[in-house]
Amino acid sequence: YEEMAIHLVIGLGALPLLLVLPMALRQEDSAVFQKRDESAAVTNVCDSLGVMIDPRYRVKLFGTAMSWCLFNFVSYGISLYSPFILADIFEQDSFRAEMVQNMICCAVCIPACVLTILLIKPLEPRTLQMVGFAFMAFIYALLALMWGYNVSRSLLFVVFITARFSIWFGPVATVFLLPSEIFPTAIRTSCVGISAAFGKVGAIMGVFLIPVFEPAIGISAVFAISAGVALLAIA
Repeated sequence: YEEMAIHLVIGLGALPLLLVLPMALRQEDSAVFQKRDESAAVTNVCDSLGVMIDPRYRVKLFGTAMSWCLFNFVSYGISLYSPFILADIFEQDSFRAEMVQNMICCAVCIPACVLTILLIKPLEPRTLQMVGFAFMAFIYALLALMWGYNVSRSLLFVVFITARFSIWFGPVATVFLLPSEIFPTAIRTSCVGISAAFGKVGAIMGVFLIPVFEPAIGISAVFAISAGVALLAIA
């Protein structure tokens, strides 16, 4: 039964892709893409390295790469460590209660993503990214201050849910979107790829470093570091 449920959940994950596929196949290339200059395209590794040190693009590329890296450090690290954080909040709970708590933490991604979609045009991606990182920094700093004090477990749970909400609001979309908007068409793919590679480095660091150092420094320090990382991403 459990194995069947796992296969069913994985299979359901393909449904959104199947819904989007017909629209993607009918979508026409933008006018900018159709007028692209193929002669300036990046074709090999040396060209990609040249883009990284080109004074016209290196500052922008550093910004997109580092913001993606720092975001993934927090989002992957905290998301994968959430069950252990919830275990600390509620101490000893039944398996069913723990399952519901984790489901709630995962479910908040839906309204967060919807809100991001609604705000991404009125605010523009760069502004939305800064707002998202500022909100993330505030809520994780609040968690760091609350942790360890005699705070209601229900209140702590609500604040942690809000922290999970902050991960899925703003930067979760803009770190993907900004590199595809601010670079010329000829080098866009390479710049997106370089930025994404730095994002994966951040994800690896978050996934492996947080479980290693948390027993020594405590979860409150992890939240404080997450807040600092989000502030650094704004800069």
